[in-house]
Amino acid sequence: MPAHTMKDLVKKATASEFVGFTAAHGDSNAVTVDFEKVNYRLQDLPIADYPNLAGGTPTHTFSIPGADLVESFGGVAMAISTEETRYYLNGVYLHHVEPRAIDAYHGDHGALRMVATDGHRLCRQDLAATEGMAGMPGVIIPRKTVALLQKLLKGKACPETVHVAIGAHRHEGEGYVQGKAIFSFDNVTVTTKLVDGTFPDYQRVIPTDNDKPATFKAADLAEGVRAVELISSERGRAVKLTFSAGKCQLVVNNPDQGSATANVAADYDSDDLEIGFNAKYMQDFIATAGGEDITLTMADAGSPTVITTPDRKGWLGVLMPMRV
Repeated sequence: MPAHTMKDLVKKATASEFVGFTAAHGDSNAVTVDFEKVNYRLQDLPIADYPNLAGGTPTHTFSIPGADLVESFGGVAMAISTEETRYYLNGVYLHHVEPRAIDAYHGDHGALRMVATDGHRLCRQDLAATEGMAGMPGVIIPRKTVALLQKLLKGKACPETVHVAIGAHRHEGEGYVQGKAIFSFDNVTVTTKLVDGTFPDYQRVIPTDNDKPATFKAADLAEGVRAVELISSERGRAVKLTFSAGKCQLVVNNPDQGSATANVAADYDSDDLEIGFNAKYMQDFIATAGGEDITLTMADAGSPTVITTPDRKGWLGVLMPMRV
């Protein structure tokens, strides 16, 4: 049955207590959908064209608290690329990280790490790993699957536990088996093909020696960016941040309309610095971090900036600067 047509009918057709389906016999390839007062006759789709998502034995199975899974997806989803030419960025990279002494929250089993990037920004989220994750190869969960799971797991509908089975891409004999992931909870099972590609070495773009931290009240920074962005143009949504001791000035210039300036208090005691960022990306990072405080750790005007918050354990963001 055509799914989108059925969804529209259920939402918009005459209300009825029951819906009946009757398949036609012979060569008509039609299904009658009965809404008591209204009947619809729909062409069905060839069963042979339905994708086969069965087959293949999972190499790793484990369980994750539902709240942790949806929160982690929410920490990285905004950085997923929508650029189809770089299809390997069209999802969340999921892999296991071995235990490390510097990250005590990883626990005895290490961490399950999620990463997403579109080339302009990157988000990384760690959550404590559980049994069954060790040795799991890196896989890419498609963007649409991430969005579906976020919708199914949010709010009161969020289950206590989600069971995950991963079967990575592999060769069997002379054939090639595309990887799949299965997420099961309550009476729901979501099966998805994995993105068939190689995720880039994201560690190379995460700075380790930035030495100019600036800490803001997240609400104040968000309000300042939102205010000055009102005058920006669609072609250039850059906001310039000028740092000096104890404060930051936000400036947006629009050649067609004028300029806007806002001052925001910041805990900053390094050398004076000017740097530009995409205003929308900044707002997205502040909303995703979700903490009371947010810290931008910079190196210079041309290098990536690391974004962190003490209120979201295991999360960091990286934002590329813009010329202003």
